[in-house]
Amino acid sequence: LKSLHDWMKEFKNLSHLNLERNDIKILPEWLGTLDQIKTLKVGHNNLEWNEINLNVLKAVCRRNGSISAPRLLKFQAINDLPKEKIEIIREFEKYNTEAEKDNRRVNPIPIKIEGGRVIEWKLDGFNINSLPENFGIFNNLRVLTISHNPIESLPESFGELKNLEFLDLSNNKLTILPESFVNLVSINNLNLSNNQFGEIPTQLWALKELTNLNISDNPLNPEDMNVSQKVPDLIREYLRTKATIRIFISHAVIDYGPYRIKELVEYLEKQKEISHVFFCEEDLAGNIDKWMLDAVQKCQLILFIGTQKSVFNSPDCANELQLADKFSIPVIPLKGNDIDWPDLAQINLSRELGLEFDKENFDRFC
Repeated sequence: LKSLHDWMKEFKNLSHLNLERNDIKILPEWLGTLDQIKTLKVGHNNLEWNEINLNVLKAVCRRNGSISAPRLLKFQAINDLPKEKIEIIREFEKYNTEAEKDNRRVNPIPIKIEGGRVIEWKLDGFNINSLPENFGIFNNLRVLTISHNPIESLPESFGELKNLEFLDLSNNKLTILPESFVNLVSINNLNLSNNQFGEIPTQLWALKELTNLNISDNPLNPEDMNVSQKVPDLIREYLRTKATIRIFISHAVIDYGPYRIKELVEYLEKQKEISHVFFCEEDLAGNIDKWMLDAVQKCQLILFIGTQKSVFNSPDCANELQLADKFSIPVIPLKGNDIDWPDLAQINLSRELGLEFDKENFDRFC
C-alpha cells in the first residue's frame, strides 16, 4: 500500500488504524482530522521527514493517543522541539535512521526531556567529528555525555550551557577548551580523561561548584600532571594564578573622550593578568550587534562606565548589560560624575563592587 484512499476520511468514528509494513511515504492531511483515532501505527513504512507527516502524528499525540512510527518522527511528534534543535538531533541520528530503514536494531534516542526542555543527552560513540556552532541552544541541559568521539574542539557557544551539572567529554581528541567554558559555573562533575590536553585547561579556575574532576590519561606537562592529582579546589587555585582574563568596557559613545576610554584600555592591557580589552571605538562600523555579542561572551569581566547617557539613554549599553546577565559575567560599575549610586542600583549594579571614576586624577584612579 502506497497511499490511502480518500473515501477513508469518511470513517469519522475510526479509533484504531494499523498501516504498518507498507510503502507509504506521505500520510494524507485529512488523517489528522479524524479526532476519534486513539491508536495510529505507521512503523515500517518509508515515511518522509516533512511537516505533513509530523502534523498528522502530532494531532494524535495532542489527543493523548498512541502512535507507532519511525523513532525520530515519533520523538518529534511527542516533544515538538524547535526546528533548530530537532535538526541538530537529526544530524547526530543519521546513522541510526539509516539502520532503522534497513530493519536493523537501534537504541532509543538517548535524550531526556522535562517540561519540553532537553535536560539530558548521551552522545556516546556517535562518531561525531564536531559540534555545530549553535550547540549552545540546548541551554537547559543539566547532564551531557559526549564521549568516544573524534572531537578536537568545541564551539564558543558551548559556554551557553550554563545549567550543566554533569559533563563527560572523555575519550575525544580535545587539546583546548573554548574561552566561554568559564561560564559553566554550575558543573560539579567533569570528565576530561583520555583526550590530548598538554596542560590543565585554565578555564577550569572559574568552575566554583566543581567537586569531581577526572583529567587522567592526558599528555600533561610534568607540573600539571602533579597538580592534577590534587583535589579540585587546589587545582582551581593553581589555575587561577595562571589564568588571564578578558575585559569588556561598556560605555556610551558620547563618553569615549571625557572618560578617557582609550587611555583606560591602554592601562588595563599593560596588566599581566589581562590578555585583552574589548571596547567600542568612536568610529566602530559594520554589524555592531554581532560584534558586541561575540566580544561580550568572550570576556570574564565587564567594566560599566555609569553616566546619565549610559544608564538612562543608551540601547547599546542596555544590551551589553543584558548579555552580561545572559552569560553570567560579573559587572563592575564605574560611577561617573553626573549620576549617583541609587541611579546605578536601578539597573541592578551594586555599590559594593563599584568604583567612583575620577577624571581629574586619572593616573591616581588607575
